[in-house]
Amino acid sequence: MKYVMFLLLLTAASCCHDNNDACIFSRIEDFKQDKDAIGVYSYEVDGEIHFWFHDGATFYDGSEFIYNADCEEVCRFCGFCIPPACLTAYPTSTSGWEVVWEK
Repeated sequence: MKYVMFLLLLTAASCCHDNNDACIFSRIEDFKQDKDAIGVYSYEVDGEIHFWFHDGATFYDGSEFIYNADCEEVCRFCGFCIPPACLTAYPTSTSGWEVVWEK
């Protein structure tokens, strides 16, 4: 009985994880259609992969968002603002990130 319960929990967990992946990959596909999109980059923070949607908005005092695989915003780069504390966890140039997609 314990093994059956373990398998059910494992199946449920993998099911939800796949849905989360579908969310971030769908967001990436949508972002690719944006005329200003430059690239999507990934970086691991505390064992979790985060995705930076880079469109150059920070150059014009805009924001560029960083999401986790659950499509939750975890941080942002911003133009002429006080950088949020979360940014200390990330490299500020693309050379520190892994390329997921580039234009």
